[in-house]
Amino acid sequence: GQELLRDEGWPWGSPTSTWAVNDVWPDGHELTLPADTGPGFYALEVSFYDPANFDPLGEPAIIDYLVVTDPQADVPGPAQARWGDAIDLLQVGLAGEPAPGAILPVDLTWQTQRPLETDYTVFIHLLNANGAVVAQSDSPPLRGFLPTTVWPPRQPVADRSELMLPAGLAPGTYRVVAGLYDPLDGTRLPVAQNGAPAGDALTVATFEIQ
Repeated sequence: GQELLRDEGWPWGSPTSTWAVNDVWPDGHELTLPADTGPGFYALEVSFYDPANFDPLGEPAIIDYLVVTDPQADVPGPAQARWGDAIDLLQVGLAGEPAPGAILPVDLTWQTQRPLETDYTVFIHLLNANGAVVAQSDSPPLRGFLPTTVWPPRQPVADRSELMLPAGLAPGTYRVVAGLYDPLDGTRLPVAQNGAPAGDALTVATFEIQ
């Protein structure tokens, strides 16, 4: 949510106090990205404020997204699994050591093959040896910054979720499973590996607690 740069001024050089009801007013702005802008997704927001007291007029509105790529970045390998008919999981990683009471970051890199019509929620569940959920994290990708309906086709999307491991996590074997669901009705997307159905969640990591 950190602001990278901005451009501001009267819309097309004319104060809004001169606008008439139902006027359609053209406007244009130019933004130059710094040369050291890191790769990733950036939101373009538009907003209005009163220059007399800087009070905002409503909330900012996201009107588009920019994708900054790194031409020297490693190209992800083949998909490890596919959800529905379009969403591929390219990479998985745990960014920490699992331990009772610790926060375990789970990194997933997704990619859609076509535009999506639903804003899916990513779920990460930690299961014990009996299959019971002992920790979970459910959130839109990038904590809601980049809904799945705005994912550009064939553009990798790196997402991080965090699992809060219980302080009393007992010794044993644990599985980290991931999936996607429609937040409106809770319906999970089916997942397939190598073209074969694999349920509605995928085991992305396992670990032992001593």
